[in-house]
Amino acid sequence: LRREMQEAIEKEAYERALHGQSPAQIAEAMGVPPASVHQWLHQAREWVRQRVTERDVERSVFLTLYGGQ
Repeated sequence: LRREMQEAIEKEAYERALHGQSPAQIAEAMGVPPASVHQWLHQAREWVRQRVTERDVERSVFLTLYGGQ
């Protein structure tokens, strides 16, 4: 249960970032240290990157986002 709670907190932080809140704003709103928010956002971005890499066998997402670089 503890891991599920932690994942929910991290998901909230990531969703707040996607909606334009800065890490400082997220930290203040959630009552946590900014360093925690930075760590959660880094982990979330890495998780997304790994999933895209695993599933994007044609590299279409990377080609679209990065213009074929």
